[in-house]
Amino acid sequence: MLTNDVAQLTAMVSQLGGLVETRYRATLEAFQARDSEQAAAIRMGDKALNTMQREVDRYALQLLALQHPYALELRAVIVGVRIAGLLEQIGDLLVGIARRIESISLHPKLSQAIAIPNLAIAVQANLTQALDAFSH
Repeated sequence: MLTNDVAQLTAMVSQLGGLVETRYRATLEAFQARDSEQAAAIRMGDKALNTMQREVDRYALQLLALQHPYALELRAVIVGVRIAGLLEQIGDLLVGIARRIESISLHPKLSQAIAIPNLAIAVQANLTQALDAFSH
C-alpha cells in the first residue's frame, strides 16, 4: 500500500537524519577536544551516510515507478529525496570539518574559536527541529 511505502521512506530519511545528527555532535566534540583520532573516525564513517542516501533514492525511484503516487504522497516522496540529499551534503561538510580538525589539532588553540561551539549548538538545534518537522 502506498501510504505504508511513504511511511517507510520517511522512516529511512529519519534514520539518515539521526545518523547525521550523531555525526554532527561527534564533530563538535572532536573540534572542542581537538581530537584528531575522532576526526579521522568521522571521515571514515562518511560511506555509511552515502550508502543510506543512495538507498533512499533507490526506494523513492521504485515508489515513483511502481506506485505512481500523486498529490500528498508525491510531495512526500520528492521532499524525502531532497532532504536525504541535503543530509548527505551535511555529511560531506562534516568530513571537511574533520579534515580541518586534524590539521588544527597540531597548533595552539585560538581564543577566537570560542564562539564556534555556540554557533554549532544553534545549528544543531535547527537541524533537529527540521528533522522533527519532516517526521511529523
